[in-house]
Amino acid sequence: MRHLRITLLLQLLCAGYLGAQTLSRVSGNGQIVFELFQAKNPLVVQAKDALGNPAANVAITWSLTPANATLIQAINTTDANGFASTGFLAPEFLQFESFHTNFVTATSSAGSVTFVITSVTERMPNGNFAGDPFITLLAPSQDNRSVTGQSGTTIPGGVMVSVFNQAGLQANQPLPNIGLRIINNQDRTLASPANCNTPDGIPLTGSNGVASCDLLISGPPGTTQLVAVVGEIHEFVFNLIVTPGPACTFSLSSTSQLFGSNGGTGSVNVTTTAGCSWSAVNNASSFVTITGGANGSGSGAVTYNVAANPGAARSGTLTIAGQTYTVTQNSGTPGGLTITTPPNLPVATVGSNYSVTLSATGGQTAYIFVVRHHQRFVPERRRRTNLSTNVADHVRRLRHTVLTFAKLLGIGRSASQWACHPNEYRRIAFDYRHAYHNRFLQLQFDRDRCVRQEYGPCKFHDHRYRHARYTANAG
Repeated sequence: MRHLRITLLLQLLCAGYLGAQTLSRVSGNGQIVFELFQAKNPLVVQAKDALGNPAANVAITWSLTPANATLIQAINTTDANGFASTGFLAPEFLQFESFHTNFVTATSSAGSVTFVITSVTERMPNGNFAGDPFITLLAPSQDNRSVTGQSGTTIPGGVMVSVFNQAGLQANQPLPNIGLRIINNQDRTLASPANCNTPDGIPLTGSNGVASCDLLISGPPGTTQLVAVVGEIHEFVFNLIVTPGPACTFSLSSTSQLFGSNGGTGSVNVTTTAGCSWSAVNNASSFVTITGGANGSGSGAVTYNVAANPGAARSGTLTIAGQTYTVTQNSGTPGGLTITTPPNLPVATVGSNYSVTLSATGGQTAYIFVVRHHQRFVPERRRRTNLSTNVADHVRRLRHTVLTFAKLLGIGRSASQWACHPNEYRRIAFDYRHAYHNRFLQLQFDRDRCVRQEYGPCKFHDHRYRHARYTANAG
Protein backbone atom coordinates (compact mmCIF):
# COMPACT_ATOMS: atom_id res chain seq x y z
CA MET A 1 0.00 0.00 0.00
CA ARG A 2 1.29 3.41 -0.90
CA HIS A 3 0.52 6.47 1.17
CA LEU A 4 1.32 10.12 0.55
CA ARG A 5 1.33 12.53 3.48
CA ILE A 6 1.91 16.20 2.82
CA THR A 7 2.60 18.55 5.73
CA LEU A 8 2.57 22.32 5.35
CA LEU A 9 4.99 24.13 7.67
CA LEU A 10 4.61 27.92 7.77
CA GLN A 11 7.50 30.08 8.97
CA LEU A 12 6.47 33.60 9.87
CA LEU A 13 8.23 36.90 10.53
CA CYS A 14 7.76 39.52 13.22
CA ALA A 15 5.87 42.82 13.32
CA GLY A 16 4.69 45.14 16.11
CA TYR A 17 1.55 46.00 18.02
CA LEU A 18 1.14 47.85 21.31
CA GLY A 19 -1.58 46.78 23.70
CA ALA A 20 -3.39 48.54 26.51
CA GLN A 21 -1.68 49.98 29.58
CA THR A 22 -1.82 48.74 33.17
CA LEU A 23 -1.53 50.72 36.40
CA SER A 24 -0.19 49.30 39.66
CA ARG A 25 0.87 50.37 43.14
CA VAL A 26 4.63 50.51 43.71
CA SER A 27 5.09 51.84 47.25
CA GLY A 28 3.55 53.96 49.97
CA ASN A 29 0.53 51.84 50.89
CA GLY A 30 -0.42 51.16 54.51
CA GLN A 31 1.53 54.05 56.09
CA ILE A 32 0.93 55.55 59.51
CA VAL A 33 1.09 59.38 59.41
CA PHE A 34 1.07 61.59 62.48
CA GLU A 35 -1.30 64.52 62.87
CA LEU A 36 -0.34 67.50 60.65
CA PHE A 37 2.78 65.68 59.37
CA GLN A 38 3.61 64.47 55.88
CA ALA A 39 3.77 60.80 55.05
CA LYS A 40 7.33 59.50 55.25
CA ASN A 41 7.19 58.08 51.73
CA PRO A 42 5.27 59.28 48.66
CA LEU A 43 2.50 57.18 47.17
CA VAL A 44 3.92 55.82 43.90
CA VAL A 45 2.19 54.17 40.93
CA GLN A 46 3.63 52.82 37.70
CA ALA A 47 2.02 52.56 34.25
CA LYS A 48 3.11 49.79 31.87
CA ASP A 49 2.27 48.83 28.32
CA ALA A 50 1.11 45.40 27.20
CA LEU A 51 4.70 44.11 27.12
CA GLY A 52 5.31 45.09 30.73
CA ASN A 53 7.52 48.01 29.70
CA PRO A 54 7.20 51.41 31.47
CA ALA A 55 4.68 53.71 29.79
CA ALA A 56 5.64 57.40 29.80
CA ASN A 57 3.34 60.44 29.54
CA VAL A 58 0.29 58.68 30.95
CA ALA A 59 -2.12 61.10 32.63
CA ILE A 60 -2.82 60.30 36.32
CA THR A 61 -5.65 61.83 38.37
CA TRP A 62 -5.35 61.74 42.17
CA SER A 63 -8.35 61.82 44.53
CA LEU A 64 -8.77 61.67 48.33
CA THR A 65 -11.59 60.20 50.46
CA PRO A 66 -12.57 61.66 52.88
CA ALA A 67 -11.24 65.07 51.97
CA ASN A 68 -10.14 66.05 55.51
CA ALA A 69 -6.44 65.51 54.61
CA THR A 70 -4.36 67.07 51.82
CA LEU A 71 -2.53 65.69 48.79
CA ILE A 72 0.72 67.56 48.15
CA GLN A 73 3.38 67.63 45.43
CA ALA A 74 1.27 65.47 43.14
CA ILE A 75 2.83 64.39 39.82
CA ASN A 76 0.05 63.93 37.29
CA THR A 77 1.98 62.47 34.30
CA THR A 78 4.18 59.38 34.33
CA ASP A 79 7.89 59.86 33.69
CA ALA A 80 10.20 57.86 31.41
CA ASN A 81 10.09 54.97 33.91
CA GLY A 82 6.29 55.02 34.04
CA PHE A 83 6.19 56.47 37.59
CA ALA A 84 3.88 59.10 39.07
CA SER A 85 3.43 60.00 42.74
CA THR A 86 1.78 62.20 45.33
CA GLY A 87 2.50 63.22 48.90
CA PHE A 88 0.05 63.10 51.82
CA LEU A 89 -0.46 65.59 54.67
CA ALA A 90 -2.38 64.30 57.69
CA PRO A 91 -5.28 66.41 59.01
CA GLU A 92 -5.66 68.16 62.37
CA PHE A 93 -7.60 66.09 64.89
CA LEU A 94 -10.52 67.23 67.00
CA GLN A 95 -10.41 66.59 70.74
CA PHE A 96 -10.89 62.92 71.68
CA GLU A 97 -10.30 61.68 68.12
CA SER A 98 -7.87 58.76 67.82
CA PHE A 99 -7.22 58.02 64.12
CA HIS A 100 -8.54 58.62 60.60
CA THR A 101 -8.46 56.27 57.62
CA ASN A 102 -7.98 57.95 54.24
CA PHE A 103 -8.17 56.41 50.77
CA VAL A 104 -6.07 57.89 47.96
CA THR A 105 -6.98 56.78 44.41
CA ALA A 106 -4.83 57.12 41.29
CA THR A 107 -6.81 56.91 38.05
CA SER A 108 -5.60 56.56 34.44
CA SER A 109 -7.10 55.50 31.13
CA ALA A 110 -6.11 51.93 32.00
CA GLY A 111 -7.92 51.84 35.36
CA SER A 112 -7.29 52.85 38.95
CA VAL A 113 -5.52 51.74 42.15
CA THR A 114 -6.18 52.78 45.74
CA PHE A 115 -3.86 53.40 48.69
CA VAL A 116 -4.94 53.41 52.33
CA ILE A 117 -3.30 55.79 54.83
CA THR A 118 -3.95 55.90 58.58
CA SER A 119 -3.54 59.26 60.32
CA VAL A 120 -3.04 59.11 64.09
CA THR A 121 -2.74 61.56 66.96
CA GLU A 122 -0.27 61.33 69.83
CA ARG A 123 -2.47 63.21 72.33
CA MET A 124 -4.62 61.81 75.08
CA PRO A 125 -8.07 63.39 75.68
CA ASN A 126 -6.54 65.46 78.51
CA GLY A 127 -3.87 66.80 76.17
CA ASN A 128 -1.02 64.70 77.50
CA PHE A 129 1.40 62.96 75.14
CA ALA A 130 0.28 59.38 74.40
CA GLY A 131 3.11 58.10 72.24
CA ASP A 132 3.23 56.13 69.03
CA PRO A 133 0.93 53.20 68.26
CA PHE A 134 2.00 50.08 70.11
CA ILE A 135 3.58 47.62 67.59
CA THR A 136 4.68 44.07 68.41
CA LEU A 137 6.58 41.45 66.43
CA LEU A 138 4.65 38.18 66.76
CA ALA A 139 6.75 36.06 64.38
CA PRO A 140 9.54 35.19 64.30
CA SER A 141 9.53 34.83 68.08
CA GLN A 142 11.39 37.19 70.36
CA ASP A 143 13.74 34.46 71.62
CA ASN A 144 14.72 33.28 68.13
CA ARG A 145 14.50 35.98 65.52
CA SER A 146 15.32 33.73 62.59
CA VAL A 147 13.35 32.34 59.69
CA THR A 148 14.66 29.25 57.87
CA GLY A 149 13.49 27.87 54.56
CA GLN A 150 14.46 26.57 51.14
CA SER A 151 14.95 28.89 48.21
CA GLY A 152 11.79 28.97 46.09
CA THR A 153 9.43 28.09 48.95
CA THR A 154 6.86 30.15 50.83
CA ILE A 155 6.64 30.16 54.64
CA PRO A 156 3.05 30.91 55.70
CA GLY A 157 2.97 33.53 58.46
CA GLY A 158 6.76 33.75 58.41
CA VAL A 159 6.53 37.33 59.72
CA MET A 160 3.59 38.63 61.79
CA VAL A 161 2.99 41.91 63.65
CA SER A 162 0.22 43.52 65.68
CA VAL A 163 -0.60 47.26 65.85
CA PHE A 164 -2.69 48.97 68.58
CA ASN A 165 -3.64 52.61 69.04
CA GLN A 166 -2.57 54.47 72.21
CA ALA A 167 -4.23 57.87 71.85
CA GLY A 168 -7.68 59.43 72.03
CA LEU A 169 -10.85 57.74 73.14
CA GLN A 170 -9.94 54.63 71.12
CA ALA A 171 -6.74 53.97 73.02
CA ASN A 172 -5.73 50.31 73.21
CA GLN A 173 -7.89 49.45 70.19
CA PRO A 174 -6.43 47.54 67.18
CA LEU A 175 -5.46 49.62 64.16
CA PRO A 176 -6.52 48.16 60.77
CA ASN A 177 -4.96 48.83 57.34
CA ILE A 178 -1.37 49.17 58.58
CA GLY A 179 1.22 47.87 56.10
CA LEU A 180 4.05 45.36 56.62
CA ARG A 181 6.93 45.04 54.19
CA ILE A 182 10.35 43.33 54.15
CA ILE A 183 13.63 44.99 53.12
CA ASN A 184 17.27 43.93 52.91
CA ASN A 185 19.09 45.26 55.98
CA GLN A 186 22.55 44.50 54.61
CA ASP A 187 22.01 46.87 51.68
CA ARG A 188 18.66 48.65 51.55
CA THR A 189 19.20 49.66 47.95
CA LEU A 190 19.19 46.01 46.85
CA ALA A 191 16.21 43.72 46.41
CA SER A 192 15.33 41.61 49.42
CA PRO A 193 15.98 37.84 49.12
CA ALA A 194 12.50 37.31 50.63
CA ASN A 195 9.25 39.29 50.39
CA CYS A 196 5.65 39.08 51.48
CA ASN A 197 3.71 37.10 48.90
CA THR A 198 1.16 39.78 47.87
CA PRO A 199 0.88 41.76 44.59
CA ASP A 200 2.75 44.76 45.99
CA GLY A 201 4.56 42.91 48.81
CA ILE A 202 2.63 44.76 51.54
CA PRO A 203 -0.01 42.88 53.54
CA LEU A 204 -2.22 45.03 55.79
CA THR A 205 -3.46 44.55 59.35
CA GLY A 206 -7.02 43.33 59.70
CA SER A 207 -9.72 44.42 62.10
CA ASN A 208 -7.79 42.60 64.85
CA GLY A 209 -4.72 44.74 64.20
CA VAL A 210 -2.62 41.76 62.99
CA ALA A 211 -0.76 41.58 59.67
CA SER A 212 0.57 38.24 58.42
CA CYS A 213 3.33 37.99 55.82
CA ASP A 214 3.62 34.73 53.88
CA LEU A 215 7.35 34.94 53.25
CA LEU A 216 8.37 33.97 49.71
CA ILE A 217 12.09 33.10 49.68
CA SER A 218 13.87 33.80 46.39
CA GLY A 219 17.49 34.39 47.43
CA PRO A 220 20.46 32.01 47.20
CA PRO A 221 21.52 29.76 50.10
CA GLY A 222 23.08 31.63 52.99
CA THR A 223 22.20 33.91 55.91
CA THR A 224 20.88 37.44 55.38
CA GLN A 225 19.66 40.08 57.83
CA LEU A 226 16.22 41.43 56.95
CA VAL A 227 13.98 44.17 58.36
CA ALA A 228 10.21 44.10 58.88
CA VAL A 229 8.95 47.66 58.37
CA VAL A 230 5.54 48.38 59.94
CA GLY A 231 3.53 51.41 58.85
CA GLU A 232 6.80 53.08 57.84
CA ILE A 233 7.31 54.15 61.49
CA HIS A 234 8.73 51.03 63.18
CA GLU A 235 11.25 48.30 62.27
CA PHE A 236 12.16 44.82 63.49
CA VAL A 237 15.42 43.11 62.47
CA PHE A 238 15.56 39.33 61.99
CA ASN A 239 17.72 36.73 60.24
CA LEU A 240 16.80 34.78 57.12
CA ILE A 241 18.58 31.44 56.71
CA VAL A 242 18.16 30.10 53.17
CA THR A 243 18.87 26.41 52.63
CA PRO A 244 19.45 24.89 49.16
CA GLY A 245 16.19 24.23 47.34
CA PRO A 246 15.27 21.17 45.28
CA ALA A 247 16.96 20.51 41.94
CA CYS A 248 14.56 22.15 39.51
CA THR A 249 13.87 21.03 35.96
CA PHE A 250 11.21 22.53 33.70
CA SER A 251 9.35 21.34 30.62
CA LEU A 252 6.75 23.00 28.39
CA SER A 253 3.71 21.29 26.88
CA SER A 254 4.75 22.76 23.51
CA THR A 255 7.50 25.01 22.17
CA SER A 256 5.54 26.98 19.56
CA GLN A 257 2.08 28.00 18.39
CA LEU A 258 0.83 29.20 14.99
CA PHE A 259 -1.97 31.80 14.69
CA GLY A 260 -3.95 33.12 11.75
CA SER A 261 -3.98 36.79 10.83
CA ASN A 262 -7.01 37.37 13.08
CA GLY A 263 -4.99 36.52 16.22
CA GLY A 264 -6.51 34.83 19.26
CA THR A 265 -5.62 33.38 22.66
CA GLY A 266 -3.10 30.70 23.56
CA SER A 267 -1.66 28.86 26.52
CA VAL A 268 1.26 26.61 27.40
CA ASN A 269 1.70 24.41 30.48
CA VAL A 270 4.82 24.41 32.65
CA THR A 271 5.69 21.18 34.42
CA THR A 272 8.14 21.13 37.34
CA THR A 273 8.42 19.97 40.94
CA ALA A 274 6.82 21.73 43.91
CA GLY A 275 8.81 24.68 45.20
CA CYS A 276 10.51 25.44 41.87
CA SER A 277 9.86 29.04 40.87
CA TRP A 278 9.71 30.25 37.26
CA SER A 279 8.62 33.27 35.24
CA ALA A 280 7.39 34.14 31.76
CA VAL A 281 9.01 37.07 29.94
CA ASN A 282 7.90 38.61 26.65
CA ASN A 283 10.98 39.18 24.48
CA ALA A 284 9.83 42.45 22.87
CA SER A 285 7.06 40.70 20.91
CA SER A 286 4.67 43.63 20.77
CA PHE A 287 1.79 41.68 19.22
CA VAL A 288 1.78 39.14 22.09
CA THR A 289 0.41 39.98 25.56
CA ILE A 290 0.95 37.71 28.57
CA THR A 291 -2.39 37.58 30.39
CA GLY A 292 -1.68 35.01 33.09
CA GLY A 293 1.14 33.03 34.68
CA ALA A 294 3.85 35.67 34.46
CA ASN A 295 5.26 34.15 37.65
CA GLY A 296 4.72 30.75 39.20
CA SER A 297 5.98 28.12 41.61
CA GLY A 298 5.51 24.46 40.84
CA SER A 299 3.56 23.36 37.78
CA GLY A 300 1.28 25.95 36.18
CA ALA A 301 0.19 27.58 32.94
CA VAL A 302 0.99 30.72 30.96
CA THR A 303 -1.80 32.35 28.95
CA TYR A 304 -1.45 35.05 26.33
CA ASN A 305 -3.27 37.03 23.62
CA VAL A 306 -2.15 37.50 20.02
CA ALA A 307 -3.33 40.68 18.29
CA ALA A 308 -4.75 40.79 14.76
CA ASN A 309 -2.07 41.17 12.09
CA PRO A 310 -2.65 43.89 9.49
CA GLY A 311 0.74 43.46 7.83
CA ALA A 312 3.44 40.94 6.97
CA ALA A 313 3.88 37.56 8.60
CA ARG A 314 5.56 37.85 11.98
CA SER A 315 7.12 35.85 14.78
CA GLY A 316 8.08 36.49 18.39
CA THR A 317 9.30 34.59 21.42
CA LEU A 318 8.54 34.23 25.10
CA THR A 319 11.03 32.93 27.64
CA ILE A 320 9.11 30.61 29.94
CA ALA A 321 10.93 28.87 32.79
CA GLY A 322 14.19 29.54 30.97
CA GLN A 323 12.99 27.97 27.72
CA THR A 324 12.09 29.61 24.42
CA TYR A 325 8.48 29.51 23.25
CA THR A 326 7.79 30.82 19.73
CA VAL A 327 4.57 32.49 18.58
CA THR A 328 4.14 32.84 14.80
CA GLN A 329 1.33 34.51 12.90
CA ASN A 330 0.16 34.51 9.28
CA SER A 331 0.35 37.74 7.31
CA GLY A 332 -2.67 39.96 6.88
CA THR A 333 -1.48 41.16 3.48
CA PRO A 334 0.26 39.35 0.62
CA GLY A 335 4.01 39.65 0.22
CA GLY A 336 6.87 38.01 -1.57
CA LEU A 337 6.66 34.22 -1.71
CA THR A 338 9.70 32.10 -0.97
CA ILE A 339 9.66 28.33 -1.37
CA THR A 340 11.97 26.82 1.24
CA THR A 341 11.46 23.18 0.30
CA PRO A 342 14.54 21.63 -1.40
CA PRO A 343 13.99 21.24 -5.17
CA ASN A 344 14.82 17.52 -5.08
CA LEU A 345 12.51 15.45 -2.92
CA PRO A 346 13.58 12.11 -1.40
CA VAL A 347 13.25 9.02 -3.57
CA ALA A 348 10.24 6.86 -2.68
CA THR A 349 10.47 3.14 -1.92
CA VAL A 350 7.80 0.83 -3.30
CA GLY A 351 5.69 -0.67 -0.54
CA SER A 352 6.79 1.93 2.06
CA ASN A 353 5.09 5.03 3.45
CA TYR A 354 6.22 8.30 1.87
CA SER A 355 6.46 11.49 3.91
CA VAL A 356 7.83 14.91 2.96
CA THR A 357 7.51 18.37 4.49
CA LEU A 358 6.76 21.26 2.15
CA SER A 359 7.33 24.79 3.45
CA ALA A 360 7.14 28.37 2.23
CA THR A 361 7.21 31.89 3.64
CA GLY A 362 5.55 35.12 2.63
CA GLY A 363 2.91 35.37 -0.06
CA GLN A 364 -0.79 35.02 0.52
CA THR A 365 -1.89 31.99 2.52
CA ALA A 366 -3.20 29.38 2.25
CA TYR A 367 -0.37 27.82 0.24
CA ILE A 368 -1.10 25.30 -2.55
CA PHE A 369 1.56 22.76 -3.39
CA VAL A 370 1.38 20.74 -6.61
CA VAL A 371 3.20 17.43 -6.77
CA ARG A 372 3.43 15.72 -10.16
CA HIS A 373 4.54 12.11 -10.40
CA HIS A 374 4.65 10.03 -13.59
CA GLN A 375 4.84 6.29 -13.88
CA ARG A 376 5.43 4.79 -17.32
CA PHE A 377 4.93 1.16 -18.20
CA VAL A 378 6.15 -0.18 -21.56
CA PRO A 379 5.56 -3.91 -21.71
CA GLU A 380 7.67 -6.07 -23.89
CA ARG A 381 6.03 -7.97 -26.68
CA ARG A 382 5.27 -11.34 -25.25
CA ARG A 383 2.49 -13.84 -25.13
CA ARG A 384 -0.92 -12.29 -24.69
CA THR A 385 -1.54 -13.95 -21.33
CA ASN A 386 1.62 -12.48 -19.84
CA LEU A 387 0.89 -9.07 -21.32
CA SER A 388 -2.60 -9.04 -19.88
CA THR A 389 -1.28 -9.97 -16.45
CA ASN A 390 1.44 -7.25 -16.43
CA VAL A 391 -0.82 -4.46 -17.62
CA ALA A 392 -3.63 -5.48 -15.30
CA ASP A 393 -1.25 -5.53 -12.31
CA HIS A 394 0.06 -2.11 -13.25
CA VAL A 395 -3.40 -0.57 -13.56
CA ARG A 396 -4.43 -2.22 -10.34
CA ARG A 397 -1.52 -0.50 -8.60
CA LEU A 398 -2.54 2.83 -10.11
CA ARG A 399 -6.13 2.36 -9.04
CA HIS A 400 -5.00 1.41 -5.54
CA THR A 401 -2.80 4.52 -5.31
CA VAL A 402 -5.70 6.74 -6.40
CA LEU A 403 -7.93 5.14 -3.78
CA THR A 404 -5.23 5.71 -1.17
CA PHE A 405 -5.33 9.43 -1.91
CA ALA A 406 -9.11 9.38 -1.66
CA LYS A 407 -8.92 7.58 1.67
CA LEU A 408 -6.42 10.09 3.05
CA LEU A 409 -8.86 12.87 2.20
CA GLY A 410 -11.77 11.04 3.70
CA ILE A 411 -13.79 11.31 0.48
CA GLY A 412 -14.29 9.38 -2.76
CA ARG A 413 -15.72 5.95 -3.51
CA SER A 414 -14.97 2.49 -2.27
CA ALA A 415 -12.45 0.31 -4.04
CA SER A 416 -15.11 -1.77 -5.76
CA GLN A 417 -16.67 1.29 -7.40
CA TRP A 418 -13.62 2.47 -9.33
CA ALA A 419 -13.17 0.71 -12.69
CA CYS A 420 -12.44 1.65 -16.29
CA HIS A 421 -13.25 0.23 -19.70
CA PRO A 422 -10.09 -1.46 -21.05
CA ASN A 423 -10.48 -0.50 -24.72
CA GLU A 424 -10.58 3.25 -23.95
CA TYR A 425 -7.86 3.41 -21.29
CA ARG A 426 -4.98 5.82 -21.92
CA ARG A 427 -4.14 7.84 -18.85
CA ILE A 428 -5.27 8.29 -15.25
CA ALA A 429 -4.76 11.74 -13.71
CA PHE A 430 -5.34 12.51 -10.11
CA ASP A 431 -5.70 16.03 -8.77
CA TYR A 432 -5.67 16.70 -5.10
CA ARG A 433 -6.31 20.27 -3.98
CA HIS A 434 -6.21 21.50 -0.45
CA ALA A 435 -6.88 25.08 0.70
CA TYR A 436 -8.53 26.18 3.94
CA HIS A 437 -12.00 24.75 3.24
CA ASN A 438 -11.59 23.32 -0.27
CA ARG A 439 -10.98 19.62 -0.81
CA PHE A 440 -11.90 17.68 -3.86
CA LEU A 441 -10.80 14.61 -5.71
CA GLN A 442 -10.95 14.46 -9.47
CA LEU A 443 -10.38 11.37 -11.56
CA GLN A 444 -9.91 12.22 -15.20
CA PHE A 445 -9.68 9.96 -18.20
CA ASP A 446 -8.84 10.92 -21.76
CA ARG A 447 -12.21 10.08 -23.30
CA ASP A 448 -14.35 10.16 -20.19
CA ARG A 449 -14.83 6.41 -20.59
CA CYS A 450 -14.01 5.45 -17.04
CA VAL A 451 -17.28 4.55 -15.39
CA ARG A 452 -18.52 2.76 -12.32
CA GLN A 453 -18.73 -0.90 -11.47
CA GLU A 454 -21.07 -1.82 -14.34
CA TYR A 455 -18.04 -2.22 -16.62
CA GLY A 456 -16.39 -4.57 -14.17
CA PRO A 457 -12.75 -4.52 -13.10
CA CYS A 458 -10.12 -3.47 -15.67
CA LYS A 459 -8.88 -6.34 -17.83
CA PHE A 460 -6.23 -5.78 -20.48
CA HIS A 461 -5.70 -8.27 -23.28
CA ASP A 462 -4.23 -6.29 -26.15
CA HIS A 463 -0.55 -5.31 -26.44
CA ARG A 464 -1.48 -2.17 -28.38
CA TYR A 465 -1.91 -0.39 -25.06
CA ARG A 466 1.78 -0.16 -24.42
CA HIS A 467 1.99 2.33 -21.62
CA ALA A 468 0.09 3.73 -18.68
CA ARG A 469 0.94 7.06 -17.11
CA TYR A 470 -0.11 8.40 -13.75
CA THR A 471 -0.08 12.06 -12.66
CA ALA A 472 -0.65 13.34 -9.10
CA ASN A 473 -1.22 17.03 -8.37
CA ALA A 474 -1.42 18.13 -4.76
CA GLY A 475 -2.31 21.69 -3.97
